[in-house]
Amino acid sequence: MSNRRLQQAVRVIAPAVVGAALALPLASTFLSAQTPPAVQPLVPAQTAPAAPATQPRPDSVVIKLGNETVTLEEFELFISNLNPSDQEMARGPYRRAWADSLANMKLLAKEARNKQLDQKPEVQKQLAVMRDQVLANAMVLNVQETMDDAYLRKHFDEHRQQLERVSARHILIRIPGSAVPLRPGQKELTAAESKAKIDALAARIKAGEDFAKIAEAESDDTGSAVDGGDLGSFTRGKMVAAFEQTAFSLKENEVSAPVQSPFGWHLIQVTGRFDTFEKLAGVLRQQLGPQRTNQLVRDLREQTKVELNDAIVGPPAPVAPVQGQPVQGQPVP
Repeated sequence: MSNRRLQQAVRVIAPAVVGAALALPLASTFLSAQTPPAVQPLVPAQTAPAAPATQPRPDSVVIKLGNETVTLEEFELFISNLNPSDQEMARGPYRRAWADSLANMKLLAKEARNKQLDQKPEVQKQLAVMRDQVLANAMVLNVQETMDDAYLRKHFDEHRQQLERVSARHILIRIPGSAVPLRPGQKELTAAESKAKIDALAARIKAGEDFAKIAEAESDDTGSAVDGGDLGSFTRGKMVAAFEQTAFSLKENEVSAPVQSPFGWHLIQVTGRFDTFEKLAGVLRQQLGPQRTNQLVRDLREQTKVELNDAIVGPPAPVAPVQGQPVQGQPVP
């Protein structure tokens, strides 16, 4: 089997095996969020299992294959290598189907070893490539995990305002001339009526009514209203000035007085604040990790001469010209 055929076999094993009714959900096509009706019988709809009273231990056995076992830790590692949409399925309604998938994969791999397919040169080469990919990813994680707090804190102190985030809900009552469209059948309120309505909603919240429920029923921002007005989290510079200034001034769970923007009147509830080093250290590691990794790669390439065969991979990309300098081949005026 050539390397090309081996790669093709790896890519098509999932649909081929599913088609053979082994239900190997190794391709997102068969277990996407919108499963086509034609393949639904292969993986019957399942309701998400109820959460156990106590969380199972990482060494809990998930699968038994004769005398061999697969632990929860191994199963979660398998899931973590899926694409994001399949990970969501594997941690939800199709958890059992993906456990079956792992069992089938293990059985096929064991049979391949029994037939000594792992000794074939082309398989060895493919495994070596995969091993290098895993090791390179491990190095990237190592760079991220070993950044010392002093380095992270320095960056936090220098860029605190840009890093700070809040998560918030809001209720919007549009004003005349707002860019927010009227809902079907909605009456255009006057400026005075809009202000009176937002004041009335503020009074209801102050009296103890649930902010999210009022947002769902009354907010003119229909996109967020369905989620109780939830806007997720955001940094400075993402919202209009009046909204941003108010949101970043509120304490967690505090509700603002009515705030006017070009869109209308807002009530804002901050549901979370991420403004301390402790809360943002993880974000800092993710943001600074690529910079440190790129620097490591530059250092390694200085230590080891790297040469590419232009005849096979093509010539280097042209270097972007310095501002004000002519592009190569462009006449100077």
